[in-house]
Amino acid sequence: MPATVQKAIETLGYRLLPPAHRGSPGGGGLLVVIRNEPTRKHFDPMTLSLRLQDRRGVAKWRSLSLRGPEPDSDRVCPGRLILSDRSGKRVEFFAFGGSLAAIPVQDACVYELHSPAPVLELVPGEETIAVQLAAETESLLGQQGVRWAHNEEGFNRRLVEVAPLQFYMGTLCTLLEQYGHCRSLEETYQDLCSVLRCEKGWLISHTLWPEKPPMLEDLLSPDGIPSFSKSSDMLRRGQPYTPWQ
Repeated sequence: MPATVQKAIETLGYRLLPPAHRGSPGGGGLLVVIRNEPTRKHFDPMTLSLRLQDRRGVAKWRSLSLRGPEPDSDRVCPGRLILSDRSGKRVEFFAFGGSLAAIPVQDACVYELHSPAPVLELVPGEETIAVQLAAETESLLGQQGVRWAHNEEGFNRRLVEVAPLQFYMGTLCTLLEQYGHCRSLEETYQDLCSVLRCEKGWLISHTLWPEKPPMLEDLLSPDGIPSFSKSSDMLRRGQPYTPWQ
């Protein structure tokens, strides 16, 4: 068992994994430990709620627990991850997608999420870069969902079709273009803009940025079918992707 998982089992209820690089707005993944009995020493999640691909290839909200049914797949779709404890307290994150592994241990289960895009920690009451980026992404998702009119299932199917890294790059492209065309927005989100530019630069330096990256509106369009790179194909199959693959 990996040392990070073992440490989480012993001392934590959840743990954000180290970022892919210095300056990233989020972690490289997330560990969530759901126990039969709470330790009462820290936040003890009882459920993990998130969007997962179902058997029909549609993104669907699921609530995972020790007593619930097994998930249909390990494919995590864009959206919030909500950890809830027995008293109703919640801890939230935002993921651009990824793959989820369930590691059963004695009297507990460790859920291990990995993603090629940062997993954003949403700290209540704080306007962090992670909180701003998650809010902007959720706003874009809402705008694109409207374009599907009453075809909610079609939109949720498209969320499965777009790979996590591709979704993240589409979000970066869309936000950077919006800010670039509106000076007041760029001034308001100056720190966020700086981080997004650094993220783009890091992806370019690791040859992960395509020559003509699509906008999020193109990836989620009802009229188009996304095209997939090697990394996207691997992530659609639930395989973790790292820059050296």
